[in-house]
Amino acid sequence: MLYARTRLCRLSGVQHHPLRTEIGVRPEFVRFSDKGIPVKIQRVDDVGRHQLVRVVHNQHEIELICPEEQAIPNDSARIEFDTNHTYLYHNSWPAGGDTSHD
Repeated sequence: MLYARTRLCRLSGVQHHPLRTEIGVRPEFVRFSDKGIPVKIQRVDDVGRHQLVRVVHNQHEIELICPEEQAIPNDSARIEFDTNHTYLYHNSWPAGGDTSHD
């Protein structure tokens, strides 16, 4: 998961509690794109029919699963998440709305 820290949330009548917001997306739903989040390529592992690619954005490691024939950039690239398979969590709990996952 990609972690993003937010400011302290303030609940009425309750002390301040840190709120950690997380984006949850499986590696098969992350892909390289011309636009998107800038990343640095850290490692590429050939795992048979796929390549497991590890990238870093602001010290957060993100993994992608790519077809074996896909060319992988050498140093830096951009990625995007499939929004139909991307979930938001607050303090490890699903954030509002429908909590069912495919």
